[in-house]
Amino acid sequence: MVVEYLDELQVLRAEKSYLNFARIDQVESFEGMVGIFFLPTSDILSGLTSWAYFDRNDPDTVSSLFSSGCCAVVAQAVLENRQEGK
Repeated sequence: MVVEYLDELQVLRAEKSYLNFARIDQVESFEGMVGIFFLPTSDILSGLTSWAYFDRNDPDTVSSLFSSGCCAVVAQAVLENRQEGK
């Protein structure tokens, strides 16, 4: 089941040799970043969701996809960027 799921996602090998997770207040620029990971409270999550719709109004602008923690945080962000936000 796992192999089928990964085949369906079409996850490619990472282009870089490591991942760098940093607090947002420690980052000088967003240039070259693949994603931003939030651990919000429910009211902050609601605000972030509303904010996302200002940029795109597609019905799937904000979604919660089935995946493991690392897939949700890393692989899904990489895949979405490769598909230009889709």
